[in-house]
Amino acid sequence: MLMFAEILLYISTGILIISSGLFLRYLLKTKKQRKLTKFEFTMYIVLQTAFILFGISFIITRFII
Repeated sequence: MLMFAEILLYISTGILIISSGLFLRYLLKTKKQRKLTKFEFTMYIVLQTAFILFGISFIITRFII
């Protein structure tokens, strides 16, 4: 049962990363066409920060530990 929970965790993490990446691409495209709304700009900053933090944590867990 624990293995099943881990598999679900990895699948959900993958889906979140893919969907966040697609939304970030959408925001970049929208940013080129017009000014972003306050909510879109906030999401843009949050997603960029999340990807940077995810990358740092991935590097730490895979290569250092």
